[in-house]
Amino acid sequence: MKKIALFLLVVFVAFQAVAFAGTVAGTVASVDTAAQTLALTTDSGSSSVSFTDTTIWPEGVTDPASLVGKDVTVTTDDVTGAAVSIEEAAAAQVVEGNSSDF
Repeated sequence: MKKIALFLLVVFVAFQAVAFAGTVAGTVASVDTAAQTLALTTDSGSSSVSFTDTTIWPEGVTDPASLVGKDVTVTTDDVTGAAVSIEEAAAAQVVEGNSSDF
């Protein structure tokens, strides 16, 4: 019984470690496909994030370099630091309306 409880504890801890991820938001400054890295310009400076063959890209992106100049949010694996997924930031919506005095 103790072995089963220990096994379940180990499995639980392992799944918890995988479940946590970080995010980095910024503008893609450059992409090095040979080194599999993205250079981002963020509010706090610059950041470099690696990507892998399993990184999930925005719909329609076949070449990571096509994201240069675009705002993205990168979800990273806390253990490896590599990009798990990359999402393009939603385009800002401009709402026009009448202004009136109330």
